[in-house]
Formats: sequence, C-alpha cells, structure tokens
Amino acid sequence: FDANGIEIPYNQLDVHLKKDNQDAATKK
Repeated sequence: FDANGIEIPYNQLDVHLKKDNQDAATKK
C-alpha cells in the first residue's frame, strides 16, 4: 500500500522504494 492506502503492484512499489532510497542518499 502506498501513503494514501492504495494497493499498488509489488514491482511498482519496489521501484518507488528504490527511488526514495536514491532521493534520501542524494539529500545526505
């Protein structure tokens, strides 16, 4: 589920998490 409580396919979720990780690494 995403932040809005909407269920999304696992592959999209995985890509989203990877993007978040990249964004977090960039902000450090």
